[in-house]
Amino acid sequence: MSTRELNVICDACKLPVGDGEGYVWIDYGEINRFETAFRTWEEETGTEVAPGRKVRNIMDLYNGPKRVRWQAHHKTCDPDVGAGSYTIEAERLRTWADLADWTAQLMGLRWLSGTDWSDVLRSAAHSAGLRVTPVTPPTVNT
Repeated sequence: MSTRELNVICDACKLPVGDGEGYVWIDYGEINRFETAFRTWEEETGTEVAPGRKVRNIMDLYNGPKRVRWQAHHKTCDPDVGAGSYTIEAERLRTWADLADWTAQLMGLRWLSGTDWSDVLRSAAHSAGLRVTPVTPPTVNT
């Protein structure tokens, strides 16, 4: 057993999620809604500069569809237990290597770019205390 380097923090109660107690998850229905909204947004915004190529202004980008948020919950705190979701059990996100391995796996999924997984990674790297956070603050070379 490796030393725990990361904690999963419940969005509801803000307490660490122990092994077997919960997960990090994302709702498939929300992903599908985002993808539909994104396709519509792409069709309706921007100025075509060449066939099939559009440019968008900063306000179009800002007002575009919002990425789907990954959530973290204890099983007892989950507000949507019955949701069809992609789930990562808390005990499978305990080390930096676990987080890197899951990121590599998720990168193979076509819908990852429509989620805020990059925010999950950034908050872990900067000890922001959201969803996945380090036990000991890391040194980030920026």
